[in-house]
Amino acid sequence: MELVDALGEIADDNQSTNVCMFPESKLLEVSLANLSRISIIWNTIVEKFMNGCKSSSSEVRHYCCSALTALVAAGMKLNDPEMEKMFISPLASLTSLSTEDVRMKQVACVTSLLQSSGDTIKQSWGVILGIIGAAAETPSDQVIRSGFQALQLLIADYLPALADMDLPLVVVVVCKFGLQHVDINISLTAIGLLWTMADFMYQNKERITLSLKGQSLSPLSNDILQNLPAAVKPCLIPPFLKTLSNSTLPPMDRIWLLLFGCLGDMCIDDRGAVRKSASQTLFSTVTAHGTQLDHTSWKVVLWMVLFPLLDLVHQRTVAASTSSLGESYLIHYTRNTAQKQWVETE
Repeated sequence: MELVDALGEIADDNQSTNVCMFPESKLLEVSLANLSRISIIWNTIVEKFMNGCKSSSSEVRHYCCSALTALVAAGMKLNDPEMEKMFISPLASLTSLSTEDVRMKQVACVTSLLQSSGDTIKQSWGVILGIIGAAAETPSDQVIRSGFQALQLLIADYLPALADMDLPLVVVVVCKFGLQHVDINISLTAIGLLWTMADFMYQNKERITLSLKGQSLSPLSNDILQNLPAAVKPCLIPPFLKTLSNSTLPPMDRIWLLLFGCLGDMCIDDRGAVRKSASQTLFSTVTAHGTQLDHTSWKVVLWMVLFPLLDLVHQRTVAASTSSLGESYLIHYTRNTAQKQWVETE
């Protein structure tokens, strides 16, 4: 412990003067050599590397972030359920940092963990989903794309491994990527992932229903989407976040309603291609899986999704511009203004 404290003090001085990475490299060596009893010095080690990740020096940030993610990866390979959350929590702390290089390493580490240790993760899926979802909030197209690749991997390979309580969080994280405006292809693919989620829920309805019996799903709160840019704030989803703790509705129905609400918000996206794809997916999903809902839940679908959606589309149609989209767009005259495209959606 004295050695770690001494190296930590040298590291603090080093990070301000940017002399060399000697103390940081020795902190990493000591940590890796003592993984079996790392809990004794874990907080100190993480604090020193986190300070380095906040440095104004790109070299210091790069090394400290690489060291921290390497330490997390090594710790996760121990397959110790009691230490799992301790090892992965520093990754979540990196979300508070805005530098692109740090966020890229954070998401890359999550992807690596999914590839190498995804089968052994038990208690940290919520933390991982939070990290992936936070990637959709950044202005960096590289971070968003990397985060979405991690999400695709998680849904493709590990959806059955998640606790059923985490399914609403998966739906909301997918929705975050659908609402982002950096890459339209990600938005369109995210809509397809919601269809995948619907298919998974349908195929596993009996197990999920039994697992969620008596659950309030309250861990999913209204502030999940609070960090999204104002331009893409959802209109329909917030009410459904409240219904997750509504004990009068079956737990499975609450997840279906949240999914419908997410698709509904994408139906009023400013981008015509996203609106069209989301509309088709929403009504296909309601048609294919609406029989899963009870009578009360169907009322919620009508009065909290479909009718408000029609009203919102009409409002956007009336307010849309009637100016031509320009000669550079090879668009038929029936769709060459924003208003005409909204009329098509309506």
